[in-house]
Amino acid sequence: MSHFTRVKSRIFDRVALEEALKDLNHRIAPLNVINGWQGASRKADMVAKTSGPYDIGFIKAADGSYDIVADWWGVRTTTGIEQERFVNQVTQRYAYRKVIGEVSRHGFEVTEQETCSDASIRVAVRKW
Repeated sequence: MSHFTRVKSRIFDRVALEEALKDLNHRIAPLNVINGWQGASRKADMVAKTSGPYDIGFIKAADGSYDIVADWWGVRTTTGIEQERFVNQVTQRYAYRKVIGEVSRHGFEVTEQETCSDASIRVAVRKW
């Protein structure tokens, strides 16, 4: 019986996803396999290592987005990482990385950044 749960996302850009995971201090695993309860395993397109035996995988869906897959019970009980919080943090940091990439691509530079009390990120940019 599988305990893996697959969470849909709106994450499409692998490079921005990797940058977001690194920003959140998650190391990308060299092997693309996530471990689950009682030795169950599953292939993934990318794996974020946790501090425990259960990792978090990203599997490319038919629409090109990356679903987030893990044995969330195992992840939570061995590392304290909660599914909803992880998904929210990765999604926010991914959006930030996409914005910064587009700003740069269009010739703008970031002049100011601020993380607000509600955890939103305010970015000011300009173009000469």
